[in-house]
Amino acid sequence: MGRFECQKGGAMNYPADFERVVGFDFVRSAILSRCRFPSSQLLVESWQMSIQFEEVLQRLDCIDELQRLNDECPSALEFQGSDITPFCENLGIENYMLEEESLSAILEIAKSYVNLSKAVIAKAEKMPLLAANLPFEESCNIVVIAIDKLLDDFGQVSPKASPQYAKISDEIVRLERTARQTMRGIFRDWKALGYTAETDVTVREDRLVIPVLAEYKRIVKGFVKDISATGKIFFVEPTQMLEMNNRLKELAADRKRERERILRQITAVLAPHKTALQRTMHRLSETDFLLAKWSWCMQENAQRPKVSATPQINLLNAVHPILRKELKFRKFPVIPLNMSLENRRIMVVSGPNAGGKSVVLKTVLLLQYMVQSGLFVTADAESRLGIFSFLGIDCGDGQTIEKGLSTFSAHLLHLKNLLNNANELSLIGIDEIGTGTDPRFGAPIAQVVLENLLEAGSFVIATTHFSQLREWGLDSAEVVQASMAYDVQEMKPLYNLVLGKPGSSFALELMRKTDFDTTWIDRIKALTGQQMVKSEGLMLDIEKQNQRLVQQLKMVDEKLEHLQNLSDSYHQLKETLQQKRNDYIQVARNDAKKILSETNKQIENTIRVIREQGAAKEVTQVARQKLTAYKRKIDLLGKDDNENGFRNAKTDLANQLAPMTAEVSQKKVHLKSPNLSKYNGIKNSIVHTLLVGEDDKSITTLANTFDFVAPQPTVNLQILLPGIKVKSLLTGADGEVLDCKKGKACVAFGMIKMWVPFSELSVSRTQLKDKSPRKSLTSGYQWLERQSVYNWVLDVRGQRLDDASQKVLFWLEEGHSLGKQQLKIIHGRGDGILRKGLKTMLKSVHFVRSFDHETESDGGDGALIVMLL
Repeated sequence: MGRFECQKGGAMNYPADFERVVGFDFVRSAILSRCRFPSSQLLVESWQMSIQFEEVLQRLDCIDELQRLNDECPSALEFQGSDITPFCENLGIENYMLEEESLSAILEIAKSYVNLSKAVIAKAEKMPLLAANLPFEESCNIVVIAIDKLLDDFGQVSPKASPQYAKISDEIVRLERTARQTMRGIFRDWKALGYTAETDVTVREDRLVIPVLAEYKRIVKGFVKDISATGKIFFVEPTQMLEMNNRLKELAADRKRERERILRQITAVLAPHKTALQRTMHRLSETDFLLAKWSWCMQENAQRPKVSATPQINLLNAVHPILRKELKFRKFPVIPLNMSLENRRIMVVSGPNAGGKSVVLKTVLLLQYMVQSGLFVTADAESRLGIFSFLGIDCGDGQTIEKGLSTFSAHLLHLKNLLNNANELSLIGIDEIGTGTDPRFGAPIAQVVLENLLEAGSFVIATTHFSQLREWGLDSAEVVQASMAYDVQEMKPLYNLVLGKPGSSFALELMRKTDFDTTWIDRIKALTGQQMVKSEGLMLDIEKQNQRLVQQLKMVDEKLEHLQNLSDSYHQLKETLQQKRNDYIQVARNDAKKILSETNKQIENTIRVIREQGAAKEVTQVARQKLTAYKRKIDLLGKDDNENGFRNAKTDLANQLAPMTAEVSQKKVHLKSPNLSKYNGIKNSIVHTLLVGEDDKSITTLANTFDFVAPQPTVNLQILLPGIKVKSLLTGADGEVLDCKKGKACVAFGMIKMWVPFSELSVSRTQLKDKSPRKSLTSGYQWLERQSVYNWVLDVRGQRLDDASQKVLFWLEEGHSLGKQQLKIIHGRGDGILRKGLKTMLKSVHFVRSFDHETESDGGDGALIVMLL
């Protein structure tokens, strides 16, 4: 065997048809059918279980590593070509020649191994066993290069294989073209004369011939090469084609000789690599075998169990794979098996016939055999199995005419062989122990056998109907009684293994169900004895009570599950409602900020109108009422968290604030006092009042601030030159003049650039102290320098969408503040994720007027042209 499935001595199973009895022969056949190569199938046929703990772990690890390889690099497992073992055996024989088909197979196998080896070596940390078993083979690369030069895409010798072969091939092609043209001309002439049949030019004896009607065979000049079955058509080779066809035949012979020479030459080149090719094929066969095992495990949803070096069995939700397939085909339910053998090493299973006792026995032995053979098992991954050196089973009558064995004789022979191999590393299954003879002797025989197996330290599962065995071992910590659950109401098996309780055969109840006469049943009770009848009746009552308890427990579990589901649903609903509430509150807060921002604009406009138009008491009274109403709406927003209430309040506010500007602008008023500092604090005071929430007296005081006359500030136009620092009379913000046109100045307030009338500006005090304009801009922002270094093209190719979006947004804001109108974003073509994300982001930017892809010559859909307002 190879690295994956090396055999170890000492492993035994009994009897000789052990695999057939437990059902492993079906598993072996299923894996055999999945193998691609005959050499892989040979490995499956010689496959045996191992008793070495480390080897079992390696076999299971290999399946795990193959799973990872299939997940990360599935193409490496797509083997091509056929088994090259027969081809390699004759390499090295003098004048031996490999045909093109054989060379193609060797080429595909070498390529498959190279790809597989590269894949596992590249991931050696994740799959060390595969990497060690599939090392790099330099000979495979040499073979691939040599054969690739020889064969064409169709697996035939390439015309370029040698200069002589190429010359002959070219000559044949040229001569065949000429021959076809000549033959076509002759065919047209003969057809025009009516000599030919309806068919076209064809080939006979590797020569081009024309089908001629029989009555004209002596008229045409040529050689008859064939006659149709009816004798009405003669296939004639024209005399004009004789010499040309002879030349073609000579060239074909020359090409054949050259081809054979080339094939012998490449065969000689491959001969030194014979051992390497055989080694490669063997490794691929082992991998193919491993792949077949993995494929079967995945199909059966088999799991890797926990494996222990000490003998033990702990199965959770285990099923017999062959029985499961049969039950699914018949649409019957599959009942999983849960059992444990560790400190309690002997299990005696009792119960009625056809209750599933033999299935328990076969399932345990099959899964144990599977795991020691390097297969996952059809049980939960939390199952734990140990390592045994002997697996034995006695199941079936075993009688044979050839050996002269009766059922009981065969049973005794099996028991003797099982006892001879019994030790602390043995797992033995015995079905219907002690049957086939007088029950008065059968039960004692069975008990003695179990006592000897217990003394030998073996792990045993035995099934029985003997009442004596159902009582045996109750005082022993190493023996456990078990039974197969049975529905005593419906009188049908439930196929559940119940530990700790012996079972009844329910013979008399089954007779009642089968409508036997009650007098017969009474007579049977009398013959059986009152003690036995009472015992059976007691077990029947216990079984009924047990089933009632099981049903009640099931109902309780269902109710608990229902309550748990309700609890989970409640918590989920609570979290959802809380999340929605938080979302509504957040939306309300965001909308409130938006309203305050819009209100701020309204206040600024109102103040500007007041300064320009003047204000009367009537107007201030209106303003006072508006502000009072606004404060009340803000209070309502703080108390009402729901979305509808907030939206209604916001609508009312908008309706009340909208007429403010129109109402004030219609009045011509004069101010009382030139208190400019008081005027400059109006907006901030209003905002503070709205946000903090003061009493009505504060609002009245605030409204009275409108009753003053603001002085009309004047600015020397000669002073306002680019670079001059100024101060906004409306906001008090400091800025720097960039340009002056028609009574307005373009002023940079930090990152914001805007046109402001001269009447709303005053020269900054720092500027008055220093009359010379400075080139540096306000707020530390180097405006002219940014104008010169700002790049209107931004390249975000290769960046993540989140990073690119933030970068583009900052770049757009800076370009907008600098007065740019057209910008370009290069995002690349790729999968389109970055392009789609940036388009979505641009739609949400309010100062973006439009955007579209660049022309095809300048980048196409790999770039966006953005137009700003």
